[in-house]
Amino acid sequence: MANGYATDAPTVPKITSNFAILDVKVGRKALAKLIGERSKRSYNVPVTITGVIDTVHSKDDGVSIEFALDVSDVRLGKPTKIGPTDKLGRPWALAAEVKVGDVLIPDASFTCMAAGTRKVVQSNGEIGLAGLYVACKCKRHSLDGQLGHTPETKGALVGFYRG
Repeated sequence: MANGYATDAPTVPKITSNFAILDVKVGRKALAKLIGERSKRSYNVPVTITGVIDTVHSKDDGVSIEFALDVSDVRLGKPTKIGPTDKLGRPWALAAEVKVGDVLIPDASFTCMAAGTRKVVQSNGEIGLAGLYVACKCKRHSLDGQLGHTPETKGALVGFYRG
């Protein structure tokens, strides 16, 4: 036994996840009010969850397997106001915040790139949004063409989410 752990303990796998559901008991109504309805979201609330994964919750569906956690602590961070969202309430990337090296994820509206793929923002040397693009089947997809102009989409890169 080394450092209190059995030396024959299994290796923990590297995992990734981009989705979780949190079952909230105390404070649930206040949190729901702060976040807003799905199509009218107002704030994102950062969360840190401490616990242990203790149960396989679902079978492999070909994309993922869900696991249950025994949660010992939940800490919320400072809420941040979000900008324009798609019809499901997911916030679009904001043009003013995107820079070279950022990762954007396209939705299904593009014919030149697959939905859900990770696209790194690059620059053609021009200043501002006009110089930013992501690689696609057509070589370069300029981000300035995605800038929303309606009251509902103003300032958003419609079709792109933050990665």
